[in-house]
Amino acid sequence: MIRRMQEKIFILSKKWGNKIGLDLPYFIKNGFWVMLRQGVGMLSGLALSIVFARLATQEVFGQYQFILSILSIVSILSIPGLNTSITRSAARGFDGDYKNVVRTSFLWSLLGIPALLAVGGYYYVYQNQTLGAALMFSSIFFPFFYAPNTWDAFLQGKSRFDVSAKYSSIQAVINTLATIGVIFFYRNNLVAITITYLISYTFFNGYYYLKSLKYVENEKKNEETIKYGWFLTKITLLGVVANNIDKILIGILLSPTSLAIFSIVSFIPIKFKDSL
Repeated sequence: MIRRMQEKIFILSKKWGNKIGLDLPYFIKNGFWVMLRQGVGMLSGLALSIVFARLATQEVFGQYQFILSILSIVSILSIPGLNTSITRSAARGFDGDYKNVVRTSFLWSLLGIPALLAVGGYYYVYQNQTLGAALMFSSIFFPFFYAPNTWDAFLQGKSRFDVSAKYSSIQAVINTLATIGVIFFYRNNLVAITITYLISYTFFNGYYYLKSLKYVENEKKNEETIKYGWFLTKITLLGVVANNIDKILIGILLSPTSLAIFSIVSFIPIKFKDSL
């Protein structure tokens, strides 16, 4: 019965897709996985925010959000445009670019270590020792946090939205559970919470990168892939800063508590925008 229903949906979607000039069966099939992934990510983030609000202080939650915003801006050093570039290359059959893109991103990400050490050192000496220590510990994981996460872009380029959604959902759920567990036992230990978050994501990014290598079907390379990644990074630079500078300014000019309130209030609208 389920198979017959699937066949009917396919026939109808194919019929209407031909009328509007869109591969509707492909869109519906992969759109399901994309929306599933977005839904799991939204629920995981909401659960974590609720636990933070109930168990930890607003100051700790605000400092945690401040650290994530700092990491997002420093992520520019990992050449994030390479993610879109490898999606394009993989879709065109240039699988040989994958390892090169990850290697390039990793090497440039090493610059994030001194950057985070400098920012963390400043906060440790002049502002807040706990926040400074958390930022300095973050520098250890930074190159392994962003470079291997290219697995997601590569799988999407290969049209394996199902695999990408499953991997991402598992990563989000386990990371949320691990972070919640640390908050439950060490509710106001910012360093422990931050390190748990980074270890979890770093582990899964490395593990999924290794698993994604089995989808590499050839060694064909496109010499424009790296250049295109640099180009995309340059044109998205202001966007990355704009998406995070508000949180950083609130944390600096007002207080971590104000940032915690802002993060909770803006969570649903931001996730809804991401889903669209």
